[in-house]
Amino acid sequence: ETVEILSTPIPRKGDPGARPAHLGPNTGPPRHITEQGEAKAASYAAWSQKKGPFVGLAGADALKQVMLIAMKSYILLWDLIHDAPPRLLEAIISQFEPRYLLPNETVIVDEEPDADFLFIVIHGEFVVTLEGAEIDHIGQGAIQGAAQLLTLNDWTRTVRVSATNRGEAMIQLLRRSKLVEMLAG
Repeated sequence: ETVEILSTPIPRKGDPGARPAHLGPNTGPPRHITEQGEAKAASYAAWSQKKGPFVGLAGADALKQVMLIAMKSYILLWDLIHDAPPRLLEAIISQFEPRYLLPNETVIVDEEPDADFLFIVIHGEFVVTLEGAEIDHIGQGAIQGAAQLLTLNDWTRTVRVSATNRGEAMIQLLRRSKLVEMLAG
C-alpha cells in the first residue's frame, strides 16, 4: 500500500487533474488543510467523510497516510523518490522515527549544531520563531528541514509545539546519517 501511494505520479502539466494551462503556473504556498475545511487525520470527522484521503482508515493508518501524502507533495522529497524501486521506498519510510512532544516542547532551536534532519508534522500545531518573533504556524503534513537534511545550510529558526496544542503532538523525523547509511546499502 505504501509503495502504491508513493508510486502514483503527481499531476504534471497536461495530465488529467493538473492545473489548466491558461491559468499559468501554480504558485504560492500549498493549500492549508484547515482553510479547505478538510478534517484532520485520525479524527472521526475524517474517517466518516464521504470522500477524502482518510475515509474509513484507522487512526494509525490515517497518520501514516499523512506522512505519505506530505512526502509526495513536497517537491524535494518527491524528486528523490518518485522513480525509486518499491524496496527502496519501503526502506526510506522505515528510516523515519516517531517523536512525541508535549505543548511548548521544542523540536529544534535556531542555529543548533549537528541538526541535520528533516521532520514531518503528523499531528499537532507548531509555532515557528526567528530570533524570538513568531513567523509561522504549521500543522499536519508540514515538512521542515529539507535543506538541513542535505546539509545546504544550518537551522535558522526555532520550532516548538504550540502552547495551545491539545495533548501530544507527533512528528516523524528522518536523520541524515540514517538516510545515508540506508542508501549506501
